[in-house]
Amino acid sequence: MRAVKSRGTRPEGLLRLALVRGALRGWRIQADTLPGKPDFIFELEKLAIFVDGCFWHGCKSCYRRPKSNKSYWVVKLRSNMARDKASVRALKAQGWRTLRLWEHQVRRNVDVCVELVRKRLT
Repeated sequence: MRAVKSRGTRPEGLLRLALVRGALRGWRIQADTLPGKPDFIFELEKLAIFVDGCFWHGCKSCYRRPKSNKSYWVVKLRSNMARDKASVRALKAQGWRTLRLWEHQVRRNVDVCVELVRKRLT
């Protein structure tokens, strides 16, 4: 699992290009100082955006449990989901709003994701 990228994933890159194309300004990537390390933040608007991988975060429509080592993956997925909830609570306590986008949403229609971001900013 050491080879698994947590930064600069393909869906993040797609969203980043779409944000530029959509003329959305004022965002930064990889906010390491905030809880949960959001993939994108709009500091002035206090909006944190996460692009969650369907496998790693348990997407209800895409997740397929591996056939081997099932007990490990059940625990791993539950801890990831618990960490996600805790980071959203911590961000909310600091006055941040969050938007979680699934990998499949970004891959299928990134323009819709940009519109979701735009709506959250207004």
